[in-house]
Amino acid sequence: MAELPYSGARQSSSAAYSLGTLTNYAGAVVSLGLMVGIGVWGYKVVARDVSGVARCACGVE
Repeated sequence: MAELPYSGARQSSSAAYSLGTLTNYAGAVVSLGLMVGIGVWGYKVVARDVSGVARCACGVE
């Protein structure tokens, strides 16, 4: 196989690089926030179901 030289990723400008990096970090923060939120929501649902609190008191007095 032929060996092709690789000089790394090309960056057209530092502004494009910083925007891309900022976008990646923003996506990571949003993903982590969603994972934490789903975890908290899931814990609350399980805790509510275990404690026996009714989901809907429709017509129950």
